[in-house]
Amino acid sequence: MTTASWNYSPNTKNEGSKASAKTVYLKQFEDKRPSKNNGSAYLAWIPTFPFGWINWEKPEEKSSHLVTTTWKFNPAEDFTQALLAELRISGLFKDAKMCEGNEKSGVVIEGTIKSTQYKAKLFYYGITPFAAYWIHLLGAPEGSFKNEIRIELICKEAKSGEILFSKEYAKYFKKTYWIYGIPKTDFVYDQILKEIYAEFFVDLKNSKVL
Repeated sequence: MTTASWNYSPNTKNEGSKASAKTVYLKQFEDKRPSKNNGSAYLAWIPTFPFGWINWEKPEEKSSHLVTTTWKFNPAEDFTQALLAELRISGLFKDAKMCEGNEKSGVVIEGTIKSTQYKAKLFYYGITPFAAYWIHLLGAPEGSFKNEIRIELICKEAKSGEILFSKEYAKYFKKTYWIYGIPKTDFVYDQILKEIYAEFFVDLKNSKVL
């Protein structure tokens, strides 16, 4: 098992010519995730338990994920910096900066993280791990995992505070795997966020923000 790390590169598909003379200011994302982390994959080791289960709202706080160990993941900081990089490469604004709180013109973007839920199951089928190994060899699934991101993005007029655009985005990745094809990682939040931001930029181009 290996450590998983956040690795985000801007989506070059968002590149374009300058569409606005405005400067966009990005606030640090606010973390509004639930704090509960329930379950353990080790429950699968208990005879009569069909599987061990994980339901973690803040998975970066744990060190024993299904495929990987610790995660180098700071959602509030990582999501903010990823969007800042996307805004700068997009060419939709004159400039893109972090918000300092005293902006008198331009557009302010606020982000709220509502979920980075991690769900997983380890299947030992109610028998011992050794016996389950043979079940896995015969083709039964060994495990499954799901990564989910749900965020809200709001664009405001800096001077008046008028909301120009607001939308909640939610996407997930889910995978069931077998002993013959164990994935290298169960951390794909960076890929999911890239899909969300691609959708956001399509919406942005069709909004009254620009």
